[in-house]
Amino acid sequence: YTCQERWTAAAAAYQEALGTYRGLARVNPQAYLSYVARTLNNLGNLYMVTQRIKEAEGAYQEGLGTYRELARVNPDAYLPDVAMTLNNLGNLYSGTQRMKEAEAAYEEGLGIRRELARVNPEAYLPVVAGTLNNLGALYYATQRMKEAEAAYQEGLGIYRELSRVDPEAYLPYVAGTLNNLAVFYGATQRMKEAEGACREAVEILESLWKAQPAVHGDQMARTWWVLAELIEPRDRVGALELLRRALGAAYAPVVRRGIEGLIAKWS
Repeated sequence: YTCQERWTAAAAAYQEALGTYRGLARVNPQAYLSYVARTLNNLGNLYMVTQRIKEAEGAYQEGLGTYRELARVNPDAYLPDVAMTLNNLGNLYSGTQRMKEAEAAYEEGLGIRRELARVNPEAYLPVVAGTLNNLGALYYATQRMKEAEAAYQEGLGIYRELSRVDPEAYLPYVAGTLNNLAVFYGATQRMKEAEGACREAVEILESLWKAQPAVHGDQMARTWWVLAELIEPRDRVGALELLRRALGAAYAPVVRRGIEGLIAKWS
């Protein structure tokens, strides 16, 4: 139902499952509390998508409390879930401009994931990098530019290392982080670094996009869009050409509308 965006039916199924798991957990908490927490996370994700923010926060917070309780007894099994739920809460708080709470959630989740990655880097370094990207965006939004750059650069370094082993899986993340850095450098008037990061992202993505246009089209489009904005002050003709390429690559309506609006503005 969630994949089909049948939100009412999905919520009803999750709620019924949650009620069943709660009943089972009252009799056998060791066996079933983790299912309660997992279903609460699923509900939190659904509520986020459907903009039921208060209910999403309640679901995530209850799930987090349950995972914390489980992690006290079995940290190896449940600390990853604590970190995952903290990241979900960080996203919620960031999206609702509760930046102090978002930072606290991301930082705690990052600390847990760093510890996990020391033991099992293959499994947990990707989520360390993902959390660093989230923190980079938060620091950028709150004008903490030095910290934003450091977070993005550390995340980029991790993704580069991972892509050497598995380029198909991680090169899109390298490109995405380079794009974040390009936006950051552009906002701080470091235009040479901004354009360099964006052009590297384009170079990485073009071959991936040509091989799988439906998979990588929107990311390719967004990267050309960023590059167009960077070069427009000195080369509007070239910027418009990049936007037309971006429009040809894009699938998502919101991306297409944004590009079309900029083409109309600059034409």
